[in-house]
Amino acid sequence: MKKLSWKVILGYGTASASDAITYNFVFMFLLFFLTDIAGISPALAGSISLIAVIWDAVSTPILGQISDNTRSKYGRRRPYLIAVAVPLAAAFVLLFTNVPLDGNAKNVYYVIMAMVFWTSYTTFYIPYTALGAELTLDYDERTKLRAPATIFNLLGNIVGMSAPSLVVAMFIGQGMAPGRAWQSMAMIAGGIAMICILITWRTTRGHEIMNVREEAITEKKKENGFKTYLKILKLKPYKFLLGMFMAFMFGYSMINADIAYFVYHKMQSTEETLALVMFLYILIGIVAVPLVSAISMKIGKKAAAALCIAGSGAVMFCFKFISIESFGMLLLYMAIFSIANGAYWTLIPAINMDMCEVYEYKYGERREGAVFAAGIFFAKFSAAISSQVLGIILSVSGYDPTLPQQSASAVAGIENAFTIIPSSFLILSGVMAIAFPLTKAKFDQLKAVMEAKKKGEDYQEEGLERVI
Repeated sequence: MKKLSWKVILGYGTASASDAITYNFVFMFLLFFLTDIAGISPALAGSISLIAVIWDAVSTPILGQISDNTRSKYGRRRPYLIAVAVPLAAAFVLLFTNVPLDGNAKNVYYVIMAMVFWTSYTTFYIPYTALGAELTLDYDERTKLRAPATIFNLLGNIVGMSAPSLVVAMFIGQGMAPGRAWQSMAMIAGGIAMICILITWRTTRGHEIMNVREEAITEKKKENGFKTYLKILKLKPYKFLLGMFMAFMFGYSMINADIAYFVYHKMQSTEETLALVMFLYILIGIVAVPLVSAISMKIGKKAAAALCIAGSGAVMFCFKFISIESFGMLLLYMAIFSIANGAYWTLIPAINMDMCEVYEYKYGERREGAVFAAGIFFAKFSAAISSQVLGIILSVSGYDPTLPQQSASAVAGIENAFTIIPSSFLILSGVMAIAFPLTKAKFDQLKAVMEAKKKGEDYQEEGLERVI
């Protein structure tokens, strides 16, 4: 099989920056923006994210099915990238606009904008991730495809996680109102995200294997989407994969959403501290990605994911008892987290790509969009629950955004939400990776059996019981 060129690999990876910019900007700063800029209560601010994901529960499976059933000379996935680039950027900016509304009108505005944003994001992200599975069918080359994408993802985090607090502080220092400063930062980030999507759309043109594999676009009667997702959930390995998705995203989202509160109120530090620690965290992550990729090539994707995610979570758990008081300790904590983060974004999407072959073997057709949509929905649902839980923790512990110094109980709640709670979920995600049954050897065996089955030759399924 023809190997992918570096132009295609790097071009595909570019849109991963768009994912990081928009997704992490929202999960790291939206709760803070709603409570401290828009003046919405913490519990209600968490509910806004949850309501948007309930809406996503409807749109994500539908969009996955639509993407799978698309017939176009430009491919099944790429048309969505160019169609959604501008709407995604616009919805992102509007979500971070402090509108001059009061009471329920303001709450409804942010609920609607959150729904529009997540619908736009999903319309981009499902076809984008499914496109990766259609660029190569090789087990190891999928890791090779994901490694640069993870680096672009981390570079996107500079724009989506490190830069915002610093740039907003700079704008405010120049006399700009806080609400206008956040909107301006969102415009910069949204514009960069839009450009990155367009680069991926252009550089991957004509490289989808599925465009030339007619058997991949089934001529079977279109089935009910609900049945497709039930089939996916019945796949034995997928249950463990969903456990990895949900546990990691719960912990990941809680750390990202809580770090601003932690820096400002637990450490009594500034925007510059937050920006610097996030920048260094991202740089460490960029260094960690090749290491994670190399480990994966030696011991396999699932073993590497288990080692890096569970191991990092176990060390992070200990920081609850060590206590993070200094910049150095915070940086060390985030450096350990960056190893888990790099492993997740490099390896778990590549593992999900392999599930497309399991689905094809079981049901005789390819449903990359649906396979990715199911995982995306559960991951986002878990992330939204995490934001809701953080909002509840802040409310119950007595957090008051109008106070320059928080109570001891509020600080304790912020600290627990940054250390012991998310690290426990990272450990759980690693345990799910250990239990995941699809290894490289099993994947290669599955492909060989699948080819023999298509040719009408004899084949043996012995050893694949836990996979199929």
